[in-house]
Amino acid sequence: MPLPEDTVVKLLQNQTIKIIADQTDGRVETRTPITLKNAEPGVQGDKGQKGQTGATGSGEDAGFPYVYDSATDTATDPGAGEFRLNNATLASATQIAIDDLDADTSDISSFIATWDDSTNTVKGHLTIQGITDAADFAIYQIDSLTDQTGYTQLGITHIDSSGTWSNGDSYILIFSRAGDKGEVGVTGDKGDTGQKGQKGEVGEQGIQGNKGDTGEKGQKGEVGVTGDKVTLVKKVK
Repeated sequence: MPLPEDTVVKLLQNQTIKIIADQTDGRVETRTPITLKNAEPGVQGDKGQKGQTGATGSGEDAGFPYVYDSATDTATDPGAGEFRLNNATLASATQIAIDDLDADTSDISSFIATWDDSTNTVKGHLTIQGITDAADFAIYQIDSLTDQTGYTQLGITHIDSSGTWSNGDSYILIFSRAGDKGEVGVTGDKGDTGQKGQKGEVGEQGIQGNKGDTGEKGQKGEVGVTGDKVTLVKKVK
């Protein structure tokens, strides 16, 4: 089998092979077996050039596209592909209504329904990121979830926000789930009995109470027993 002159044949230590090179035409023929031991490794090749930087990914892949509806009624369906806050001031919003369908008409209601699955008091966090202007954003803590017909109503607490939002602007909704509440720890050992406190000071003497009312007149006693008669004798001088 012909081989180019620059072909490298890798030989493994303690491997028995049959090999001999024909210097005339570059052929390799198998003949007497030999055993190679303690073969020294070859020189490491130069480091290859750094590859080109990949294209920047789209932020939309991180969440779901929706359109902002500036109406503040979160007790009704905001409409396909839209969401509403119950207050035009981002920091004052306490509820958000999100339609079951996103702006791409994908039904994500089953996913949204899991946003309160955490056993923690804080269920997770919702980031609303502007597509046209990244400076427009809001981050809310999710406290509760109510599944309504055609949309989901969330109880939220404002954390941070920025920018000026306008009706019809496009946003990406990104949900981050909070971890479950940890188990109750083992009851600790009973602490040592504390030292006896010092005796308190004697309190001041209280104010003398008012004089009580005069008691009722007692019953008349029984007539005593008649005593013995005594005769008096006058002494004459």
